[in-house]
Amino acid sequence: MRKASVVSLFVALVVVAFAVPAVASANPTTLRATLSGDGDPDGSGSALLQIDKDKNTGVVCHQIHVENVTTPITGGAITVGESGEIVARLVITDPGQDLEGCTGQLGIRNRELNRITKDPSGYVLHLYNEEFPCDIFGPDLTCPPGAVRGQLQGVS
Repeated sequence: MRKASVVSLFVALVVVAFAVPAVASANPTTLRATLSGDGDPDGSGSALLQIDKDKNTGVVCHQIHVENVTTPITGGAITVGESGEIVARLVITDPGQDLEGCTGQLGIRNRELNRITKDPSGYVLHLYNEEFPCDIFGPDLTCPPGAVRGQLQGVS
């Protein structure tokens, strides 16, 4: 158990340390999601994500607006469908309803980011708060339903 906690802490520090202010290249893939209540049935909102990657790392930038959800939002995760299996993480530090930032995705294989950009409909964005929590850096790499969720889709 101690080893899992140390690994979890290390992953959290690496992801936070590589939170970056902007997308790395001029050609990121833009995705959107309409958020609806998951754990919080009244919750709603919208999300715009930009995914960019290079040879070694990826970056996910977000612009999210939530309504009727207890804030602060404590984190976000992109999961494979409804499985809860985390394939990308969002570090969220904004305390209000409008959330914006970028998170480096060290430890996430570019293969997963490629899959998300090629077929976003197979992935779901979940947002978490204190009422509907998830340790997105935890050793399990899965999360329960969040406060709100949204199916990813490409932007035309």
